Amino acid sequence: MTVGRITPVWNSHSIREVERKSIRDFLVAHREYLQGRVLDFGSGKPGTCLTPQPYRDLVMQAAKEYDPFDLGDKWPSGPFDTILCTQVIQYLPDPRRELGWFYQWLNPGGYLVMTGPTNWEEVEESDLWRFTRSGIRKLVEGRVGESGATGFQVLICESRAELDLGGGAKFSLGWGVVARKV
Repeated sequence: MTVGRITPVWNSHSIREVERKSIRDFLVAHREYLQGRVLDFGSGKPGTCLTPQPYRDLVMQAAKEYDPFDLGDKWPSGPFDTILCTQVIQYLPDPRRELGWFYQWLNPGGYLVMTGPTNWEEVEESDLWRFTRSGIRKLVEGRVGESGATGFQVLICESRAELDLGGGAKFSLGWGVVARKV
């Protein structure tokens, strides 16, 4: 059996532009959760990403303090009121473990604001995971008694952007989630 390929109308450059815009739009729509002391986990540095700390301006509109963190940085000392984690979870070797760290670093009632891909090509070998909306919700919520359970309450879990191929066929590019430490 031969599997066919569909050539999209969009090219990878325009898809990336849609992706970046959808992340920014998600954060603007939910900026009330970017408050107090904010840890930007995976914020990027010059040389490691195209645009380091791309959401710093949004965070600084509402937050009192912005703490960027990326590979090679000293581990952050909490607590934080919000952890922002955009397009990073797919690179983490053990996402449940890292979500547990996020939970520990947050103040009671603090927020996790996170985005990730659903349908997207692999970027590099360290790009490990793709999550459905249901999958990321289950991962973030965890359950008491489960290994790595966090106790986050998911407040928002939504698709950020979709490709409409017509005839009812749609593909979500990624999701956005806001969760609260309970």
